[in-house]
This record gives sequence, C-alpha cells and structure tokens, in this order.
Amino acid sequence: MAVPPKPPRPPPPPRQLAEPSGIEELDLDEIEIAKPRPGPGLTLVGTVLADRYQIIERIAEGGMGTVYVAEHITIGRKLAVKVLSPDLGNAPDIAQRFLREARAASMIVHEHIVDIIDFGYTEQGQAFLAMELLEGEDLATTLEREGRLPWPRLRRMVLQICRALNAAHEKGVIHRDMKPDNCFRIKRGGNADFIKLLDFGIAKVMTEASTFRGKKPVAQATAAGTLLGTPEYMAPELARDGVPDARVDIYSLGVMMYELLTGSVPFRGETFMMTVAMHLTQEPVPPRQRAPSADIPPAIEA
Repeated sequence: MAVPPKPPRPPPPPRQLAEPSGIEELDLDEIEIAKPRPGPGLTLVGTVLADRYQIIERIAEGGMGTVYVAEHITIGRKLAVKVLSPDLGNAPDIAQRFLREARAASMIVHEHIVDIIDFGYTEQGQAFLAMELLEGEDLATTLEREGRLPWPRLRRMVLQICRALNAAHEKGVIHRDMKPDNCFRIKRGGNADFIKLLDFGIAKVMTEASTFRGKKPVAQATAAGTLLGTPEYMAPELARDGVPDARVDIYSLGVMMYELLTGSVPFRGETFMMTVAMHLTQEPVPPRQRAPSADIPPAIEA
C-alpha cells in the first residue's frame, strides 16, 4: 500500500534578530566604518592611493613593508610604491621618521641611487613612498643565478656603488643596510650592470621602531632585515650600539665584495646574535683562501 506524501511545511515566520533597543531610526551617514589595514591577507591592488596612484600589482613583501607597481592616473607613468608595514606604520612617530628618511634620500640626486618621487600616507594612515620603477634584478639574485662574479666585472659595479655612497655621505645620509639585495642591477644604454642603490635610512627607522616600543634593538633582532639590518653585513659599530657614520657602509660594502667574489659571506652563525658576535671577535678567512680558483687579485685581499 502506497504511503501518501506529507503535505509541505508552511514557511517559517520572519526571524526577530534582536529586540528593539529604543532607537527608532539609525542615521547611516553618521556611522564611521573602520577601514581594514593591509596585512598578510589584505592588499591594496585595485585601489587608488592618495588620489593619484592606481595600484596594479604586488611585487615584493618583507619585514619593512610591501612594494607595488602603480601608475600615476594623470600622467600615466608607472612607479614603484612602497607601503610601510602596519606593524611599523601604526605608530605615528615611526611613520614620520620613515618619511623624514625618505625626504633626506630624495634630496640625493645621483644616477646610481633610486629616485624617490613622492611620499605621504594612505587612507589607513600608513606611510608610503613612490619611486622610479626598476626593471632588472638585485645582486643577490645575480649571485644566486650566475655564481661568484669575476673581479673585472665586479670592479665596475663597486665603483658605481662607491660613487653613490659618496654622494649620500656628503649629504649626511648613511645607508646602514648595505647588502646585495639593496643593490639593483639594470640595463642602461650599453651597460647591463648599471647599479641603483635602494632603501637608504630604512635600517635606522626600523631601529627607532624597536626603541619606540621600549625594546632593546639587539635583544629583539632575531631575524634578518628586521631591526638593525642584516647581521652578515653588519659593521661592528652597529652591533655595539655605537654612533654610526659613513664607515659602517664601507664595512658592509667590503663584506658584499667578499661574498660576490667568493660566493659566501665571511661570517654566518646559527643565529642572528652568533653572526653579530663573529664580526666582533673573529678574523675572516682570506678571500683567496676561501675561493682559490676565483682569481682574486692579491691587492683586493690586502
């Protein structure tokens, strides 16, 4: 015997989400909705920054912030826009220091230093800077892809870096984080090894950020590129918390030359602080001994 189908259930009554609170009308125009701050899961791609920069794509992200390709909506020029990390940019004093360093770097007009074109704040209150967009690769990538570089070729790059540092030091600006990652190699004219220096003064801002939070930079510097710079290239003066001058950049450049000629840095410990201690207490293996087949001139080792 067939069972007759059950009649359909009547639709449920409308749900009462909440009891009336006594507020008869709600003026939506008077409500301020908090805007999400960009973080690891959020991006500015597709937005217009400061009413003039259309953010096209994200190209890099690190402890300091995020770098985007952007286009100026009026003149159509493509630029690189670096937005300070929310972890740093939420502190007004740190954002102001970041812009102050950007302003100082923008005053160094030199062909081997990246041009900083503009700086300001996003709608979320994060500091940003706009700079020329470079097409090429940093020297860390070149080393990884090609292996150690012959001295005649590296010499031409080092001379460009020295000219750029000299121009900065004459303006009283110290880089503080010289390393292959901050030396960008582009093609200009017939020169495929034209160098542009990036990120002047950023290590200073990040050191001040740790001080702002009431922390000792050395104690908190547990990851490369977060507070004091990168330990493999760090001058002893920075490790001792001394007053840095132009010599810290020269020391780091020497470490860079060592790495690019031999294929490895002179010191690398198991931790950040072990590497820093090696700079303070040990002598490096001579580069000609580290890479005997590299044909490094004796004068360079001296």
